[in-house]
Amino acid sequence: MNKIHILNRIGSVPYFFIRLVGKAQEKRLMTMQQLQYLICTAQLGSISQAAESMFVSQSSISKSIRLLEKELGF
Repeated sequence: MNKIHILNRIGSVPYFFIRLVGKAQEKRLMTMQQLQYLICTAQLGSISQAAESMFVSQSSISKSIRLLEKELGF
């Protein structure tokens, strides 16, 4: 039987999906939110202006961009 069709009996969630989610969290894959924060910061020229326009804290944007830089090797 193909591994893709094996189901996890807890809620009948496909096992491969659970593994993919686990891998994504493990690898810290880039999120749309991180990209939105980065683009907004670049367009407005500062983290504080981006935070104000997106109604989030400056530290949220800083942390998000820092994680994105780490993932991309900067």
